[in-house]
Amino acid sequence: MRKLLPLTLLAVAGFLSSCGGGAGDGIMSALFGEGARLRPMQTCTTTVNSVGALQQALTQAQSNNQDDVICIQAGTYQVTQTLTYITPNGDGGHKLTIKAVGGTVTLNGNNSVQIMRIDTDSDNSASTSDAQADVTIEGITFQNGNNSSGDGGGLYVKTREANITLTNNTFSGNQAQYGGGAYAGSGSGTVTLTNNTFSNNTAQYDGGGAYARSYSGTVTLTNNTFSGNQAQNGGGAYAYSGSGNINLTNNTFSGNQARYGGGAFARSGLGN
Repeated sequence: MRKLLPLTLLAVAGFLSSCGGGAGDGIMSALFGEGARLRPMQTCTTTVNSVGALQQALTQAQSNNQDDVICIQAGTYQVTQTLTYITPNGDGGHKLTIKAVGGTVTLNGNNSVQIMRIDTDSDNSASTSDAQADVTIEGITFQNGNNSSGDGGGLYVKTREANITLTNNTFSGNQAQYGGGAYAGSGSGTVTLTNNTFSNNTAQYDGGGAYARSYSGTVTLTNNTFSGNQAQNGGGAYAYSGSGNINLTNNTFSGNQARYGGGAFARSGLGN
């Protein structure tokens, strides 16, 4: 009879690595759930439980030439310096996923810093491509982020060709010039926001809750909730596509304020 080898976890200064699943997921909860139906383990290439470890994981992911799934264990994390993932050309086309495991994850900027900045096309060069370097953020609360001189108070994500997906996140009390809660912008990739909550965020110009744009790709907002957000245009959300489609489905808007588009401002086909 073959023996089963134990799963070994390594923990160093808040940096947890595991083989075969996320350290914070729990083996049984990863295998079984919802009526004991078998489901696959979540695959975390790295699991972290401190701000320093999270930045270390992001830095490593920038240049390790692999798809990365960074899992953050449940807890509240005080962010005093913007968490960054910056590559000139999308890490050679490798995907990045950042998600919460084991419960609620809150990243708190304490009204002093932009919380997270992801840029897979930092050289802005048409000669490089970040195709397939898709970015996914899932299940994280971005709270009290501040980028009053730029875009994305809670979260900023920019790509050239890669897709951006934000799912099951919460953005609360963030502020910026564009995209108070979140700024998600691509050149030709799709931008998809699903099941997120945006509350009490502020943008000086566009997208109090969220600024979602793709110059030639599709922008889709589905089942999101926008409440108490403010901006000059698009109090809840500002959605833009130069030549692609904009899809707004089953979103809820309440108590948002703007000069134009208190709930949402959708702009397409203008090519600028």
